[in-house]
Amino acid sequence: MIRCTAVFFDVDFTLIYPGPTFQGAGYASFCRRHAIHVDPGRFHEAVIAASPLLKDEQQLLYDEDIFVRYTRRIIEMMGGTGPALDACAREIYVEWAACQHFFLYDDVTPALRSLAADGYKVGLISNSHRSLVSFQQHFDLHGLIAGAISSSEHGYLKPHPSIFLRARLPCR
Repeated sequence: MIRCTAVFFDVDFTLIYPGPTFQGAGYASFCRRHAIHVDPGRFHEAVIAASPLLKDEQQLLYDEDIFVRYTRRIIEMMGGTGPALDACAREIYVEWAACQHFFLYDDVTPALRSLAADGYKVGLISNSHRSLVSFQQHFDLHGLIAGAISSSEHGYLKPHPSIFLRARLPCR
């Protein structure tokens, strides 16, 4: 009998965290480019207020508009109004995929190396539309990840069972 030993990680807010681009001042900068005025100090409460939009998705089908609506709601809760809301929210959504806007938590690489040294296969499953190949390259995780899948390429959001079934890692 072959026994597979694997660990799967989410990417956003588990392995990486957003830098200033995706904080209050960063949102305000995006909004200024679209002639939208927001209060950066309201960012954290706006994120909390918008979060139920992500939890309300019953079908769990990946649809970028879910994330655009979520981002638009954050902008609105920060005081943003006007006809450019959707364009601004879509720009923020697109930029979310760019790895340079994120930082790897300090303990991630040592933890992944330790897991690999102990014989574990490590997989990534993400609801983001970020390329997980680019993610691995950007953060120099070569040889530490055995497999990765994002909801945008699979078609379903976590926790839909199919994404976990698709993410099976090869056995040793």
